Amino acid sequence: MSMLESIQPAGVTAPSRAVADRAIDLGQLDRIGQNDQKTIREILATFDLEIDMLVARMGSEDPRTAASRAHTLAVAARAVGAWRLADAASEFESAAVGPGAHSLAPALHGVSRAATEVQKEIDDLLSPRKFGQPPPGTRARRVW
Repeated sequence: MSMLESIQPAGVTAPSRAVADRAIDLGQLDRIGQNDQKTIREILATFDLEIDMLVARMGSEDPRTAASRAHTLAVAARAVGAWRLADAASEFESAAVGPGAHSLAPALHGVSRAATEVQKEIDDLLSPRKFGQPPPGTRARRVW
């Protein structure tokens, strides 16, 4: 069991309607970050990098390896409350290990779309008005 799997509460249910419009469930994020702004910023920054690495590799690897990366992404997404990204990554994983794994483009597109939503929200959440000032020398990585 990975560290993120051990952090995630057992029996996590679907998000409430109140968080359905957000890419990240802030209640889940607060729980995993123990309501500590510095910890939450670190979790978000790490997850943002993890999304970049995993999604980029999923599109260029054999289906079995890509499925493993999708599983890692789904677990991490559930841990921080990125429910739609977790669902999309799980769907990709199922498609990659199932029959007809050669047609993964639609599933990868779903992951990419959900990842973009999450990363936009991460950028917003990491802005100084949300969780205080970023560390010195830190600047925005992308412009949407």
